[in-house]
This record gives sequence, structure tokens and C-alpha cells, in this order.
Amino acid sequence: MRSTLLRTVSLLAAATIPLCANATCTYLAGHGPVTMSTKLPPSITVPANTPNGTIIYIGGDGFAKELKNRFGCTTSFSAGSMDARGQNATSGTYPIGDTGLAWEWTTNQERVGQYPAITKDAAPDYTFNYLILGFNIVKIGDIKAGARIPGGILGYYRDGELYPITLSVTEMNVVAASCETPDITVRMGTFTLSDIGKAQGSHSEPVAFGIKLNNCPAGLNKINYRFTRVGETADYRNGVIRLNSSSTAKGIGIQIKHSNGQPAIIDGTTKQIYDGYDSKGGNFEIPMTAAYFHIDNEDLKPGTANAELNFTIEYL
Repeated sequence: MRSTLLRTVSLLAAATIPLCANATCTYLAGHGPVTMSTKLPPSITVPANTPNGTIIYIGGDGFAKELKNRFGCTTSFSAGSMDARGQNATSGTYPIGDTGLAWEWTTNQERVGQYPAITKDAAPDYTFNYLILGFNIVKIGDIKAGARIPGGILGYYRDGELYPITLSVTEMNVVAASCETPDITVRMGTFTLSDIGKAQGSHSEPVAFGIKLNNCPAGLNKINYRFTRVGETADYRNGVIRLNSSSTAKGIGIQIKHSNGQPAIIDGTTKQIYDGYDSKGGNFEIPMTAAYFHIDNEDLKPGTANAELNFTIEYL
């Protein structure tokens, strides 16, 4: 199921669309094409790791309205949505330039296929009055820096030769939201072999550190993080990484744990949730600890003991 982030209200007003000659579909007396004009917010914030396919904006009143665009057709005809900006579409989802976004018509909260999506039978009186009309803006790729939806006509609803509804919007800027996450250097200090312990699996006193999330904007709802090894892991399930090749100590690794004492999983894929985040934004820190760890089946030897680890933050 798609997740949705925002909703707006749209207005309807009269519009003029050129019609083809010898039409099999014609408007009823006193009726004609209308424009669904929507005032978008000046900007919208989209979490940087929002999955593709997520609806980030819903346009429409959310209820059916009486429209002065009724028409009749003397033969069967094709119907569907059409894009006004010349983008290639997939089943009625139209990319908006290279922004990483697309738009799509909806009726009764269902996407309208690209013209000619369906065929309708001849009838003397077609109306939109019983339909909930709207549109979605959908994330389909990475949000480009400085992305914006230009104001103007996005597209049309087409019935035969007629264009009963035109969709027009105001300009909206789109921001891919994330926090600032500086690199971390953990000063482990100096320990003796007895501080680590002779028993396999013993460890030194943990050193606290934190993954900083600075200047987080409002609108991010959830933050996940995951760890990826740079060198080798001795035991990824227990958060133990081996020392780098420049280290001279032997039999020692470094164990990474959460502040609650649970080992971090270091496999590059397991997502771990930071539950201290507030969607209002601000500065945060994910508390962690690091300790020297006696690796199984290896004798201890003193020396330098350094290691590296990558972390990835996901914003949702």
C-alpha cells in the first residue's frame, strides 16, 4: 500500500479547450470544459529515503462536486488521462521533468490510465458529478537538488475528442530532507591486556560515543541506521570488527554496542531504528559504545589497535 503525506483542496472554474471538427461527442447545452485549479503549498519536504512509489501529495476536495461539463456521444469512444508537458508515461503516471516526481489523475481515489485507457459506450448524457476527482504527486526517483513543480497546466482528462477537465497547479518547490551527519572519531585510549581479559570474549571498559544527527528539518517521521564493515568482521551478529591492517595488536577486535548493551549488527543490511527522534526536527545523537574485545581462538599481543566502520542513515 502506498503511504501518503499531504492533502489539499482544489477549485473548479470554466475553461476553453479547442475541439475537433466532426466530433462524435458534444457538450450539452450550457456545458463545456472546466479547469481544476489547485493552489499547491510553496514547498514540501520529502524525506530523502522515501521509497519510490510513495504518494507525497494528494490534490482534490475529497468529495464529488456538480460540474458544468456534461456531454453526450453518438458512438463508443476512448477515455483516459493525458499529460500536457510531453513526458513519457507508465500507465497514467507522468514524470515531471527530471525532478524525481510524477503526477497522475485519480477518480474515486483510483489512478486513471493513460488515454486511450478504456472504451465507453455511446450515451446521451455523461457526467462527472458522481466522481471524486483528484490527483497524486508521486516519488518515482531521487529528488533532484532544487526540484520544483512549475506552475501551469499539468494535463487533461480526455473523452473522445473532448477534454472535459484540465488540471492546473501553482508552482511548488520540493526539498529532499536529511540531517547533517559528520564523521566520527572514537578515542579508545590506552588499555593493558589485563584490562581486556584473558578469557575469550572478554572486553575492556566500553567507551561511549554518539552518531550525531544535526540540523534535522521538520517533517522527517522516522530514522533508521545500519552499519557496514570496512575490513573484516570477527562476529557481525555481536558487533565485533577486526582491526585494520596497519594495527600491530593481535587477538583483539572492537565491539560496537547500543547504549542499552545490545550488540550492533554489522552486516550492511539490517536496519536499526532510532527511537529518540522527534519529527519536529533539531539536533539528535544516537548513543553507542565501543570496547576492545578478545577474539575467539586468538592469543593476545599488545600494540596499536584501530578499525573503521561505515554507517548509513535512512530518512523516512
